[in-house]
Amino acid sequence: MPKHINTRENIIVLIDEAHRSQEGDLGNYMRGALPNAFYLGFTGTPIDKTKVGRGTFIAFGYPPDEPYLDKYTIDESIEEGTTVPLYYTLAKAELHVDKETLEEEFFKVVEEEGVASIEGINKVIEKAEKLKAVLKARDRIDKIAKHIAEHYRKFVEPLGFKAFIVAVDREGCALYKEAIDKYLPPEYSRVVYTPDYKDSELLKKYHISDEEEKRIRKDFKSPEKLPKILIVTEKLLTGYDAPILYVMYLDKPLKDHTLLQAIARINRPYAEKTCGLVMDYIGIFGNLQRALAFYSKVEAGLIDYEKLKERFKKLMQKFDEILKDIDLEDEEKRIQNIIDFFFDESKRKEFIKIFKQIQEIYEILSPDEFLRDYIERYKLLVQVYEIVYQTYNPEAERRKIRRDILKKTEDLIKRNVELSHIADTLPLYEINKDIASTIKADKVSQRVKIASLYKSIKIHIEDRKKDSPYLVSIAEKVEEIILQLRERQRSVESALEELTKIAGDIAEAGEEQSKSGLSKEEFSYFWILRRHGVKDPENVSKKIREIISKRKHWIFDDNVERELRKEIYKVLLDYSNDIVKLVNELLGIDKIMRSEKL
Repeated sequence: MPKHINTRENIIVLIDEAHRSQEGDLGNYMRGALPNAFYLGFTGTPIDKTKVGRGTFIAFGYPPDEPYLDKYTIDESIEEGTTVPLYYTLAKAELHVDKETLEEEFFKVVEEEGVASIEGINKVIEKAEKLKAVLKARDRIDKIAKHIAEHYRKFVEPLGFKAFIVAVDREGCALYKEAIDKYLPPEYSRVVYTPDYKDSELLKKYHISDEEEKRIRKDFKSPEKLPKILIVTEKLLTGYDAPILYVMYLDKPLKDHTLLQAIARINRPYAEKTCGLVMDYIGIFGNLQRALAFYSKVEAGLIDYEKLKERFKKLMQKFDEILKDIDLEDEEKRIQNIIDFFFDESKRKEFIKIFKQIQEIYEILSPDEFLRDYIERYKLLVQVYEIVYQTYNPEAERRKIRRDILKKTEDLIKRNVELSHIADTLPLYEINKDIASTIKADKVSQRVKIASLYKSIKIHIEDRKKDSPYLVSIAEKVEEIILQLRERQRSVESALEELTKIAGDIAEAGEEQSKSGLSKEEFSYFWILRRHGVKDPENVSKKIREIISKRKHWIFDDNVERELRKEIYKVLLDYSNDIVKLVNELLGIDKIMRSEKL
């Protein structure tokens, strides 16, 4: 493009991947052609400096005060669920590269030459003979492969997640494959790198075609398919997204944005994945500031794995503080005491928040020996949480919607009788004509009665709403009462009285429906009509049922719905109250019945 093709100042240029596109001729030609344009650069991994001293900040920002016009931080992305947090842990010190070699042959060279790309990193490593010799020593690789196999089996495979092994170069990839196959089934891992016709026999052994690489990339993303581990060095370290990827076994020196780009492969949200983990065999995170020299400015978001243990201790202490106010000694009343204590929603929210944090850390650490001293207390924590959850979320529990319990905690529940049978011991009331007398005679507190009655009604409705659709409107009334109670618009005594009355009405309606001879649709309309005081509700319900059955697709056509409403209005001419509200309720029940059929 010719120089000064347009010298106007009111041109705005938006540049994506700004950390790469401005390094070479493209940036020079563009700025030469549009010298007075305003350039906006977008990037997830800015470069602090390049070989010629110009980095992304200088090219686009306003250093030193504030290099960004706007930024979306890692903390924000974690909070909004677009990424998960990253933790790093250092492997055994004897497996690390010695600091002097790492400094002289890697860090120093990268900084002096202003290397800013994975290709540049590879060129530095290619010349670092001593560093490569250490990294590719067969005895060292064998020890690391054994460690990876043990770690993957214990910590990663039980979660259903997958892993990357990042080797120093292509030969390192091949050596890792040879070693890892001694400790894991060969089909568990595949090597992915770019082939070269000049390759040695060892490297040629792991050449794959483009089609095979496509299949491997696709299969790796599937939990049901192999491979479980990919061994890479450059390919797939940028641009390849596999949310199932949980851990990166890092044995290649990287720095700044190349390091951040690589480890970002493991921060994608997936199912029950709460974080990503980097296992560092280089020792590169021994000095985090050196590994990510300027990323304190951009909040690199990496947390030392060991700090999780301290966090776990503090959270368990918080749990102990909560428990001291609950009488857990009396086994007969333990469940009642827990239900009573957590009747207050603010207490429940605080406890659930703590539980979620402890559980996430437990998932990451288990089966680390650190947890041995906490197992019994963690089981108690899970027991309390299960009681709280199943009491105050009865509908979700009935449907087995348990996205809140993570894999290793779920396994713990299954292995422990006292945890797996909590639901069998929770207090429930049978919804029948004697419900009022039963509740009155119960010796528990009013708050426990409300919690038990709420759960009993919800489960009763959930089990029967398909055959008795009118119950859905009752469920809405129940939720309204509970909401009023939470917002202190209704007293405990008033809520208990109203819920008891509703439970009695449900029991009465059930008996009446079985004797009425009406279809479930007719009885549902009858129930609403009678509650609104419509005359002769039985015959009117049959007429409405007939009218609606002739226009089954009214939900999908506004014109049909208008005609349907007119006909129902004619049947309800004698009704003197809010007829629109009544018809809305009748059609709402019809929607519910149709959704049940779907």
